[in-house]
Amino acid sequence: MFSLLGVAQFVDYCRHGEPGNDGATDGVGKLGGDLNHRGWLLVLPYIEQQNLMDQLDLSLATAANRTPSVRSGLNPGMAGNANDLVVSQVVDAFLCPSDPNPELMIASPVNDGNYGISPNTSVTGGGATNYDFSALRTSDTANEWDRDAIQTRRMFGMNVGAKFRDITDGTSNSVAVVETLRSVWNGRPVTWGYAKWVGHGVDIAFDPPAASGQTSGINYYMCCSWTSWSPGVNTRLGDWSTPGSMHPGGCQVTLGDASVRFIGETTDKGVLDRLAMISDGQPLGNLP
Repeated sequence: MFSLLGVAQFVDYCRHGEPGNDGATDGVGKLGGDLNHRGWLLVLPYIEQQNLMDQLDLSLATAANRTPSVRSGLNPGMAGNANDLVVSQVVDAFLCPSDPNPELMIASPVNDGNYGISPNTSVTGGGATNYDFSALRTSDTANEWDRDAIQTRRMFGMNVGAKFRDITDGTSNSVAVVETLRSVWNGRPVTWGYAKWVGHGVDIAFDPPAASGQTSGINYYMCCSWTSWSPGVNTRLGDWSTPGSMHPGGCQVTLGDASVRFIGETTDKGVLDRLAMISDGQPLGNLP
């Protein structure tokens, strides 16, 4: 894992035209359509991917999924918008070599309205990532980040995330990036370049259903409510936007001070909550 907090410029997935304004109306269509960007797009020049960045047009959408309209009316794959060719690329820096799962998030069919890049593209899927921003586990219908309760905010969210001033618990006590796997039973894994219905951001404070028998959301393999919580396999997480890895006993996180820590799967849920929330005012205690 790498330390990218400053480079990411505190941006998670910019679905809407522009951010809200401290609790104002959500930004849908403020600038004439949605973008469906992910914050990793801004990181490309810093991980030897300037060539990809040069192909990207940030004024146009990176996906058309689940949106009434996209900026300029140009879906990825239409003449004039080649962003689908960027976000479908596999970027090694975003992948954990221990994860045996596919490096592309394949949409089926390709033009799937929930998870595909666009009905106008012929590429088969989006580039997946094992590392994603710390965000509340929710769908793309979530409030914008600045409309979430201050005490429960994660570091990232819809249409921008925290500034350093917002991390009142301290950057060394707050998670910025969380590891996950590139395969899930329910939903879809995260894609680095475009936002979709689910599978954007990872919530280290995910609370697994009591019926699963787990007390921590890290390495939550159980599946699923429709199978009476059958034991899963340790290469596939039970649910979308949950933390996990192929490393025995836990997963890696990057904290806001750019340090990398291994967090055990038996870590107390209260500690995970404190890590996830950047301004709850509660002491973290000692990390295991």
